[in-house]
Amino acid sequence: MAEIYKTARGVYAYLGPEDEYSTPAVWLAERISNGMDQWKIIPGRLLRILKLPTEAYLSLVGLPAPEDPAWRALVIFTGREYFRRIWVLQELVLAKPRVLAICGDRTFEIDWLYRACMWLRELKEKGGMLLGNGRRPYEMNLLTIVPYLDYSTEPAELYNLFGRTRHLRSSDPRDKVIALLSLADREDQTIQPDYEQPVRDFYRDVAGTMLTKGKCLRMLGLVEDRSQTQIEGLPSWVPDFSVTVGLGALGLDTLYKACSESSCHAQWSNGSDLLVLNASFVDEVGVVSELYAHYETNFLDSFSSWFKTMAVYFGISPEYWVQDLVDAQNSPRADLYQIFWRTIIRDEADQKHPAPAVWKQHFASTFCYFLDSEKHIQGSSVNIPSYWPQEPDDNGIYHCSGPPDGVRGLFLGSFASNASSRRFFVTKTGAMGLGLISTKVSDKVAVISGAPELCLLRKNSGDDFTFVGAAYVHGLMHGESLQSEAFRGFEEVGLV
Repeated sequence: MAEIYKTARGVYAYLGPEDEYSTPAVWLAERISNGMDQWKIIPGRLLRILKLPTEAYLSLVGLPAPEDPAWRALVIFTGREYFRRIWVLQELVLAKPRVLAICGDRTFEIDWLYRACMWLRELKEKGGMLLGNGRRPYEMNLLTIVPYLDYSTEPAELYNLFGRTRHLRSSDPRDKVIALLSLADREDQTIQPDYEQPVRDFYRDVAGTMLTKGKCLRMLGLVEDRSQTQIEGLPSWVPDFSVTVGLGALGLDTLYKACSESSCHAQWSNGSDLLVLNASFVDEVGVVSELYAHYETNFLDSFSSWFKTMAVYFGISPEYWVQDLVDAQNSPRADLYQIFWRTIIRDEADQKHPAPAVWKQHFASTFCYFLDSEKHIQGSSVNIPSYWPQEPDDNGIYHCSGPPDGVRGLFLGSFASNASSRRFFVTKTGAMGLGLISTKVSDKVAVISGAPELCLLRKNSGDDFTFVGAAYVHGLMHGESLQSEAFRGFEEVGLV
């Protein structure tokens, strides 16, 4: 099929029948696409240059206001089942730009939808409120993947394809791998399609081959939490590619270099459940938050649980919380707060790492909202600065939204993207970090030779370990532990 799509003179993609959302969605997508041609810009660039409120910005470029029903129609339309199937990726990528979309009786350029999703994503990052909190359909389908592959200057790595297509669907679990093989870099073509092999063994052999022959230890960052695994009996170090949960793999964009300068050392024999790696244990989990962050929950609840975990560990009593918010620069606990907010967004914001300093203000607005909801502000003797915005609720009680430069929605959006399906922890040496849902006290923080991420390992009753998952530990993500006087080199560890 790959060769057919590559040589086809044109491909028609049938999206299904028309409905109440299709007409306004296609109208808006066409308007966005025409506007991009007229302005000759990508949306993010103009957003960053103008720094206007969302409504003023949209009006300037001739687009409807955020509350216009067309935006909601576009979000729903781009969530159609067609855009969630993994085999469709092949036809859209290999046939591009010769793909026309059909919806009912209407035919239009599918490129309109790619461009429209770029705007939806940028508006969300600017604090857009489309459909409230949580995952948007366009963030979990092909419309965000195809432009990435099309604009990339390098052939796609199979690892990257695995990470970016995790949320797509297939009728046969093996297709979550096989459908991507024709799109990957030729150097990754060491995996053979095998529909006769049991899914468990096929996934294990794919991971083992990538980790050893491909020397791609970033694969470890794709391992989901064991509570989300669907294929029974998978070794702990093998990703369950059938899981359709978007995990935001730590190493997907190679931001971190916890041990990337060390040589890759992975041993695995075909058909074996044992993976041997070189590891150095640098710390241990000391305390874990009660709640974990997830798209189906209120992220403010997770924020509250995580902050209280940190505060209790370091002995920061509630009487200091409002004072620390108002007089953050002079607080003796300022460094702890900064490490905390950088940790819970993995020190990444505005597509930058480390996160820009202005995000301290966005954190402060979120922190203020947390304190207000917990009744700490109303009961505090600390005076809130008069220039901080305050508005009354239906009962006439005034609520503060924090520093004027802070935007709570921005911080919670970044928190949602970076912390979903993770739990906050503090190590026994006082470092703050994020681990997967199953993270427990006494899990060992390990640097793996050749791996860009840190990992959490759990000792079994014998000599081997269970792989808990990739982890973020602030202050250890760029090789700092290898430069420490406490570093004692690597040792072989077996994972099962």
